[in-house]
Amino acid sequence: MPSFLSPTGRSPSTCGYCHSGASSSISTGLWAHALTPLDYKRLLDRGWRRSGKYLYRPDLTKTCCPALTIRLPVADFIPSKSQKRVVGKWRKFIATGKGGGRPENEGSKEPGVVPASGGSKEGTPDPARRPPPPPPSSSLQHPPPAPPANASQIATLIHSAEHTSSPPTHQIRTTLSRSAFCPTSYALYVRYQTIIHHDAPSSLTPKRYTDFLVTSPLSANNPSLGSFHQKYYIDDTLIAVAVLDVLPGCLSSVYFFYEPDYSALSLGTLSALKEIVLAEALRREYYYMGYYIHTCQKMRPDHADSRPQQEARSGIVLLAQVENDRLNAVSEEDVADLDVFEDGGLVPFETLPEYQGAKDDVRDLYALLGGQLIHDLILVF
Repeated sequence: MPSFLSPTGRSPSTCGYCHSGASSSISTGLWAHALTPLDYKRLLDRGWRRSGKYLYRPDLTKTCCPALTIRLPVADFIPSKSQKRVVGKWRKFIATGKGGGRPENEGSKEPGVVPASGGSKEGTPDPARRPPPPPPSSSLQHPPPAPPANASQIATLIHSAEHTSSPPTHQIRTTLSRSAFCPTSYALYVRYQTIIHHDAPSSLTPKRYTDFLVTSPLSANNPSLGSFHQKYYIDDTLIAVAVLDVLPGCLSSVYFFYEPDYSALSLGTLSALKEIVLAEALRREYYYMGYYIHTCQKMRPDHADSRPQQEARSGIVLLAQVENDRLNAVSEEDVADLDVFEDGGLVPFETLPEYQGAKDDVRDLYALLGGQLIHDLILVF
């Protein structure tokens, strides 16, 4: 089944990043009646994202906070020290029920180590009786560097954290299933949105949740592709849900929400690591994490100096210029000759009554999608 999409044109809205108060966030939209996973992958590669059945792409030439797609080559992933610490924190929580924040102050000594004193205690070797140290060798002085961790090694670390040989304090379970409405997931979503994002509870209706995170335009003909919910359980209690799209060649993160009481466990980082592991297990080349907003301070690393920031700004300016050039390259004939869906068949766009009022929006869309992709999609008016 092909993809059927209705253009909605450019639409302004208030910005959730700079909070300017004005309708300064500009994006181009499409309503997806039906969408193949492959076509959505092609849209992702051109900077589009989805919210339910609504597809949108920020306008780099006009929006207040230009958004750039973040795509990670799974084979190139190397976790940072802070990401490894998150896995360690997760391990400690599962094993002992503790952690999630700073390590608890249990004194300066390590378990099983007796502090130095004036005499030797029972069970502690006398330093005078210890054997002399082995002579130095090049292998001891210069141990070979450990190979960098990758997705496979992170998978091993997470698995060992969640499946310990000794009885753990908490039992961890993760499931992956087709996106579907679940009252427990909805209740967790409401709690997350009200506490973390301060949304009014009255606005968080079951319909809003369903339209946003359950309904998907992606066809489910292939059981291994489409929209899924990955759920995290602690002792059979749901604590987090990741909304994911499994597409040809990639795994795309749509949204993630969790129990606020577990905020100290850095579940957002943990879920991203587990999704990278999932992408590798599914043999996906890329993991899509959403948008990078350079103008939003919290989206930039604290250690970034001025030069990378200037380079990012320059890159956005260049991309905006490319988009303008693409738009200028689209002729009125290109738009008029497009085949669109009408009365059960395909007809030239210029024959529709909507042509005069919609041709400028379709010209913008043509520039964003490119000639090959826009001809492969079926536009509906």
